[in-house]
Amino acid sequence: MPELVLLTHSTELQRPTNTGRLLLEAPQSTTQDHADWSVRQLCWQRKAPDPLLLQQLAASDYVLLYPAATAQQIDVDCPVSTDLPMPAGFILLDATWQQAQKMYNQSPYLHDLPKWQIQSATPSRYLLRRNQRQQGWCTAELVVLLWRHLGAVAQAATLDARFSAFNQRQGAVVAPD
Repeated sequence: MPELVLLTHSTELQRPTNTGRLLLEAPQSTTQDHADWSVRQLCWQRKAPDPLLLQQLAASDYVLLYPAATAQQIDVDCPVSTDLPMPAGFILLDATWQQAQKMYNQSPYLHDLPKWQIQSATPSRYLLRRNQRQQGWCTAELVVLLWRHLGAVAQAATLDARFSAFNQRQGAVVAPD
């Protein structure tokens, strides 16, 4: 069962606009999917990284979902390539773009991980914060794209429905920055 680890910046834990929490509230597995996913959240600590995560990264095949010059481009609008090996898990930096960049720069244990950069013609629908990057999806949107691409269609649909409701409800309360 593939794992998704949300490495969450501490300020995101309390933000009402954080979509990472939607992954934790959603059902974690369905019988209709080709692959069941587990999701867990870790609070990122600059000086004290999670020891279990460090062990897992040393012993297993994890991929960092992060835009980098060395990242493998994954076009989720195309069928899954059979050449693409399925990793044991994925790490996703759950933060603003600026925070995520700082988290990456201050976390040497992430630097040597293989990186995937998601590509899609699907625009962001996120109403609550401005995306400052091309293809700058929020956490929930990125995971929906990834799960659909990798065959977890029912989980992606459930998360997408939760995100749509959250986005509309919160958008009426919180003005975009």
